[in-house]
Amino acid sequence: MTTTAVSVDDWKAQNAHRLLDCRWGCKITNEACRAYQTRTNRYVIHFQGHRDQYPRANADYLRCFMRVPCCHLLSDEEVASRELGACRTDLQRFDRQSRGHRAREMNRLASPSRMLQEAQWHRSLVAR
Repeated sequence: MTTTAVSVDDWKAQNAHRLLDCRWGCKITNEACRAYQTRTNRYVIHFQGHRDQYPRANADYLRCFMRVPCCHLLSDEEVASRELGACRTDLQRFDRQSRGHRAREMNRLASPSRMLQEAQWHRSLVAR
């Protein structure tokens, strides 16, 4: 198996059509820009000494919200829909992990071969 190392300049030349000029003074791909916007809270709760709270723009996004918003800035609706999709994926992963944990626990508690390998004072079928 042979691999060829690509220099940074070569990679930039090959992917120049994918890179955006960001307001933060860097070049970034559109996918990375969208991923960052969906991972970071756009608004933070600000009290400012009052009892009532109100949201304000997160400092990470101030340059994106300048007088004219960045053309690559996602709308609040798009961010919310992407967050819901990510939340569903996290819930599915959590559910799968908890089912696996539950199955291992039931195997530990109910399997005679597992029980006989335990110490006499810690027999799971007797203790639980």
